Amino acid sequence: PKAKMAAKTDYLFPTVLWAQRKDFLLLRVMLQSVEKPDFKVTETYMEFKGIGFGQSGKNTYSFSLTFLEPISVENLRYTYSEKEIQFRIPKLSPGTWPRLQVENIKPHWLMVDFDHFVDQDSEEEDGKGDASQSDGLLEEQRQKLHEVEQVIEKVKQDAKKARSCLDRLRRFYLFIYNTLQFLVFMAMFIMLLYHLRRGKAGMRLSYEAIQYPMKVMHLLMFLEILHAVTGIVKSNLFSSIIQICGRNMMLFMIVSPVEQLHQHLVVFTLFFAWTAVETIRYPYYALSALDVELGMVTWLRYTVWMVLYPMGGLSEVGCVWLALPHIKEQGLFSFQLPNEFNFSFDLATFLQVYLFMVPCGVIWNMIYLSNQRKKKLSKLKED
Repeated sequence: PKAKMAAKTDYLFPTVLWAQRKDFLLLRVMLQSVEKPDFKVTETYMEFKGIGFGQSGKNTYSFSLTFLEPISVENLRYTYSEKEIQFRIPKLSPGTWPRLQVENIKPHWLMVDFDHFVDQDSEEEDGKGDASQSDGLLEEQRQKLHEVEQVIEKVKQDAKKARSCLDRLRRFYLFIYNTLQFLVFMAMFIMLLYHLRRGKAGMRLSYEAIQYPMKVMHLLMFLEILHAVTGIVKSNLFSSIIQICGRNMMLFMIVSPVEQLHQHLVVFTLFFAWTAVETIRYPYYALSALDVELGMVTWLRYTVWMVLYPMGGLSEVGCVWLALPHIKEQGLFSFQLPNEFNFSFDLATFLQVYLFMVPCGVIWNMIYLSNQRKKKLSKLKED
């Protein structure tokens, strides 16, 4: 409340309506469109002045009064609208006042606000009614809260069922995908064993025998990167990208376009390492999709790579080394300037760098799998 107050002169009195509760007073100053209301309130005294529309039209109105008992200035609240200014003045001590002012004289401008006035008995009855109403409202709120909790629980149950359904679909898809890869790689591995029994002559025909299923299965492997990105499976994304992209580059950019490699023994060892690894890896993944773990399959999955990964890495290095002269001569997958994209790329130069990257990639992958092997086999022993 503002403490500033102009010197007292002769002003018109506004109509003031008052009412009370046990713990506060309610004063309504009946002035419309009040401009800059100015008032001062202490624990025992109140002054008001303001320009607005009252019984005498637009004028300056003011009043002052001395409260019957002390009030709480700190908690005083006021609001004003187009029709009136309303003061909510807390009593310092709760109770019912017989009148508003100390003087037992009723000014003509001060009236009882019968619309808001409540005596002690009525207030007690209202209190009981309010308590009963509060109990009813509380019970209603509890009922609504219970209904909301039931709805939330139903949503949780529906979400749980949906997640369960999606999880079953995920597991079914992964089982089908890994089983398909396993069956095709196992067929290629058996075919390579057949050519191995025929000696070098048979081994030189291995590329022609399995090139098409090998290409299709390696293209399908790009789905495994998508699996890792979308969270369908929990796997190392970086490792998946390096392995799958490296293999497809080796197959489609080196072995397949360089015909001189097709009958070389290094291609046989490369395909043998790849098919042997996948013949063990994919059934492990297929069983994992069903939450099934076979000790022998797990042991093979985390053991045979120790021989097959170095074998595959050396075979890749051999293929790149033998293919380099032919790639350089034919300019395979190379773009020379000038061209419309203003971009140049020389595959032969890249492969010379790649020769040093392959051993690093193999070593990094073997370290990763070695750590995985320790964790998995130690857990297998505990089980």
